Amino acid sequence: MTKLIAETAWHHEGNFIFMKDLVTKICEQSSVDIVKFHITLDLDEYMNKDHSAYDLLSSWMLNEKNWEELINIVRDNDKELMLLLNDTKAV
Repeated sequence: MTKLIAETAWHHEGNFIFMKDLVTKICEQSSVDIVKFHITLDLDEYMNKDHSAYDLLSSWMLNEKNWEELINIVRDNDKELMLLLNDTKAV
């Protein structure tokens, strides 16, 4: 059986309202079966502070409450979740 996956990573650029609207639209207005999130809660564990993207990604971090709300949108719309958990805190 083929399933359609909608995947999102860092393209929200830290804008939770954008991400929430995107996930809501994906769940309510598409035929997607699975929504995949890349969740990072501890950037220091995920990436070395010397990495050229560290400061930028640091400003883009969503918090636990944000991720919980996004996950609940997916669940409330009876979509499957696929999670890529990037650090121990995210697990």
